[in-house]
Amino acid sequence: AEFIIECLVDLYFYIDIFINFISASKVEQGLEIIVVNKVKDIAKLYFKGWFTLDVLACLPIDYITRANDGKLVCSFTNCDHMQDSDEAGGRALK
Repeated sequence: AEFIIECLVDLYFYIDIFINFISASKVEQGLEIIVVNKVKDIAKLYFKGWFTLDVLACLPIDYITRANDGKLVCSFTNCDHMQDSDEAGGRALK
């Protein structure tokens, strides 16, 4: 169940990035408020604003840290016991 929730949260953030590329925005220019509704202009505003933070929120940090530690077995629970049993099996075959 935790894995499904984790995937749904990741999916939410990916969809959020897509929606931000196509959603109109309001921009203040002096005393006027202008609605930006051209996709190219919306993308420019998004890149200047929240895009970097949104992409950082989508990075699979748990996968990166596990891969760096050599424990890329699963990301939703502590699976160190699975890693150890795989290593033991590998040594038995050698």
